[in-house]
This record gives sequence, C-alpha cells and structure tokens, in this order.
Amino acid sequence: MYATNICGFTLRFAMWNKRLEISSSLSQLCKISYALNPRSAIGNKNINYYLAFFFVNVIAYCYAMVYVFFIQEWEHYKNCLKLPIFAVTFENNETCVIFILICTLLSVMSGGSTCGATLLLCDGTYRALSNVIRSYRVVLTKKLKFHHLSAFIHTEIKALKTIVSVVEAVDRALNMCALLQYCMFTSLIFITISAAITNDKILRTNVVIGFLVWNFVSALLLFYGITMSGSNVHEEGEILKKIGLECSGETCFLNEKDKSFLGLFLFLGNLKDLNLRVTGGDMFVIGKSLFLSMTNSLLTYGVILYQLN
Repeated sequence: MYATNICGFTLRFAMWNKRLEISSSLSQLCKISYALNPRSAIGNKNINYYLAFFFVNVIAYCYAMVYVFFIQEWEHYKNCLKLPIFAVTFENNETCVIFILICTLLSVMSGGSTCGATLLLCDGTYRALSNVIRSYRVVLTKKLKFHHLSAFIHTEIKALKTIVSVVEAVDRALNMCALLQYCMFTSLIFITISAAITNDKILRTNVVIGFLVWNFVSALLLFYGITMSGSNVHEEGEILKKIGLECSGETCFLNEKDKSFLGLFLFLGNLKDLNLRVTGGDMFVIGKSLFLSMTNSLLTYGVILYQLN
C-alpha cells in the first residue's frame, strides 16, 4: 500500500509538472506516425485487453483490502487503532476507524489508478515510437534500392532528424514516469517475496495468499510489458542503422555516377551516430537486459531473506 500510494502521488506530481512536454511530444508523435503510416493504429492495438486487465487488477486489490480491513482484521483494528482523545469519543470510535480504513482504501485505489494510467500512456507511446521507426525503415529501404539518390536523399535526412527529435522529446517527457513505474513494480515484487517467506499469521489466510500470488504475477506482467515496449524502440533503431548502412553501401556501388553523394555521406553520418532509445529517469536504457538484472536481484534478495530467517 505504501509503495502504491507513494508512487501514485509522485507520478501525479511528475505528470502535472511535465504536462506541457508530454502534450507537445505526443502531438509530434501522432503527426509523424500518421504521415508515415496513416492506415495503422497509433499506440497499442491491444489496449482493450490492457484495460480489462487493469480493471480486474483494481477489483482484486479492492476485494483483498476490504476483506483484510473489515473481516479478517476488523477486531484488531477496532481495538488497537489509537485515535486522539480530543477528536473522538468512545461512542463514535468505531465510525472513525471505518472512516480511516475507507480513506486508506480510496488512497490506494487512487494511487494504483494513477500508476495504471501512466503505464498505459508509456506503453502506448513506446509502441508508437517503434512503429514509426519500423515504418520509416521499410520506406527508406525501398527508396535506397529502387530510386535515384537525388530524388529523395535530402528529404530522408530531414525525416531522420525529425524522428530523432521526437524520440528525444518523448524520452524527456516520460522518462521520470517510466522510472517511477519501475520503482513501483520492483517494490511490489520484493514485498511479495518478503510476505511469502514470513511466518506472520495475517499473511497465511487463503484470501491473502491468493492476493499475494496475483500481485506477484501482475507486477511481473506489467514489468515485462513496459520493458518490451521500451526495448523495441532501441532494437528498431539498431535495425534501422544496420539496414540503412547496408543499403547505402549497395546504393554507392550501383550509382557511381550519381552527383548526390554529398547528401548520402551526410545521411550516413547521421545514421552512424543514431542512438534511438528511451530511458528510465535518464538513468538506464529500457532494454531486455533489465530482465537479467531483475532476476539476479530477486534471487539474491530471496536467498538473503531465507538465510536470515
């Protein structure tokens, strides 16, 4: 609950602080996406499945907290939750406890909803970026193989610079949101491992065990989803660089008498320095290597907790 509340509150602040950057970068992304591939959907095509999973997750969290607060641990909270004497009397003490627990539940739901909405935003944006880079790569490959350099090279240089600027703008706008998402997922995964190893009787009921399993699985799936969508941006950029350099070499060989080699060399220079990627807080590149890092951390954490009993 603490992890969800803290990350949700911080995400609301971060998104409000960068609202203009997010709006501007998404507007640029939509324009270039529509220009390169007007018949394709922008973002995640499976958004309905993500929304269904999101609502199921919210219902599971709500049910688990209601069960723990008002059924399993109700007597404990009612007797042990100390309230200021000047604020309540004995007669309305139970009402105040109910009010506090409901506020806690709503706070967690609000933080979780913020995290879920931000996840959908980051995932859809990263998928749109990878689709833009892929569409540009396909068009560029065809032009390099079947058209004269003078007919398109300067236009492609401008298009490549536009894509790079859009990727950088999106990363500046969403990198802090992505970092906080990883903080929340990591916290949920580690907390679940801690709860699974502990001998606390509160965490040994069927409902709580089921909730912990669901929490662990959902955190892993969400971690996998945002990591894959972010890593696709970097992978598509590397494929673009590789294929672009190969096709440019073939173009130089087949068009020896073409006078547009200066433009081609400028294009190759931009392509060689290409580094399309999205980051988490500008601290690490979102890529598949995060899976290995997370696995190592989980194994180390689990072994340490088990040895310390």
